[in-house]
Amino acid sequence: MAMSAPIPSHLAARSTRVRTSGSQRVRLTKRGRFALFFLLSAITVVGMMVAAGGQARATDRSAGLATSSYTVRAGQSLWQIAKVVAPNQDPRVTISQIEDLSGLAGSHVVAGQQLVVPITS
Repeated sequence: MAMSAPIPSHLAARSTRVRTSGSQRVRLTKRGRFALFFLLSAITVVGMMVAAGGQARATDRSAGLATSSYTVRAGQSLWQIAKVVAPNQDPRVTISQIEDLSGLAGSHVVAGQQLVVPITS
């Protein structure tokens, strides 16, 4: 009977480590965790700045205006309302002011809707 040579311990230990599952855990180094934190923080800050910038722009355009409440009647559009509210001004400017003051996302209005409109002298 022939004797086989003993397997060195460092080779034997490797051969016994067999992965049975296909999933692997992702491990982040300290630098990787810092980079991920920095990236997510930067995205959050930029998002907050964009949101705050849009609100500031809307406020700046309508700042200092005297306002009143206006109820939309059936069949009226913002163009028609702008001509009623400010007959001597460009309706496009008045529509923009009404959208800003009333918090409208677009120019669609419905009968009975309450709008905040600028008062012109």
